[in-house]
Parts: sequence; structure tokens; C-alpha cells
Amino acid sequence: MKLKNWLAIGVLLVLVFFVIYEFVDTDKEEKENTTNFTNETGEENNPMKDLENTGLQIGETAPDFTLETLQGETTTLSEHRGKQVILNFWASWCGPCRVEMPDMQKFYEEHLDSQVEVIAVNLTHFERKSEHVGEFVEEFGLTFPIPLDIDGDQHDAYQVITIPTTYFLDENGVVQLRHLGPMTYEFMEESIQSMQDS
Repeated sequence: MKLKNWLAIGVLLVLVFFVIYEFVDTDKEEKENTTNFTNETGEENNPMKDLENTGLQIGETAPDFTLETLQGETTTLSEHRGKQVILNFWASWCGPCRVEMPDMQKFYEEHLDSQVEVIAVNLTHFERKSEHVGEFVEEFGLTFPIPLDIDGDQHDAYQVITIPTTYFLDENGVVQLRHLGPMTYEFMEESIQSMQDS
């Protein structure tokens, strides 16, 4: 290979390294800037805290709904009163949703005879294609109820601004815990146990 070609490759590698370095450095600065800054009044703002304060809060009653499930049946949230409910909102293209689904299925299977229900509302109006929901469910072998939020009404009612979002409801449909992001099996076990102990 000619020296000229080697030089061109060297220059290209330097440019690629520079772009990567700038991207990582900028990303670091953006993270630092989003976690601690002040508004016009001098008060400290934290976007994550704002995120946590948006949506249903602990002590609020979960809005009731009746939705058709992927299996073609209808489910009404209030029909599950008397049970604790893990109410999850998800979409098939969501990476963190893919991470938590096997643990949700495991939890559901191990609590079939208990007073705990798992309901995973698919935000169908955000799906690229509706058939992706069925493909996702088949891929992970999900057997818990999957209501379809086709018009986005529940997305609005629950003020879901990040997915997955999960609400833990007590026997009266009152929010006891809200979790943003993927859940592990252990987290679900601990959360349900803490609700039962309180």
C-alpha cells in the first residue's frame, strides 16, 4: 500500500477518534448540566425530580379503565379490586421493556394462585405497527393480561412520560408505589412484600 494511502487512513482514524472524544465529552457535560442547575429565581432544578413528580402519586386512586386485550377479551381495572395489582405501561420497541418482561412473566407464573395480578398495558398508539405487539408477546411467551391502549387515553390518564412505567396498586386500587424504568423479579417481590407488611 502506498504511503499516501497510509497517511489518508491515519488522518481518518484521528478524525474518528476526535469525533468520538467530543461526543463523549459533550455527553458528560450535558449529564452534569441536567442534574444540577438553577432557574430564574435561583432555586435548584432537577429534571429527574420533575419527572418523578409528574403522573399519579402515592395515595391517589388509579383511574379505572376497560380495554380490549391482545387475546380479544376485555378487562376492567376495577374488577381486580381485592387484589394487589402491578400495572405496567410498555411498548414493543422499548429496550428497557424487553429487559423487564422475562422477570414480569416469571413473577406472574409464580404468583398465579396469590392475590397479586400483573397487567401490562401496551401503549398501542405509539407502536410502529400493531402486529409488533403480538410478535413481542410471542417472543417472550407472555401470558399475563395485555390490554391495548389504542387511542392513548390511558397514556394520558396515567400521565406516562417514560416507559416502562409501573404502578403498584393496593387492594382498593390506590397507588402505593410508582417505578420508572425496568423492574427485576427481586424488585417486584420486595415491593409486593412491603405493601403486604404495611
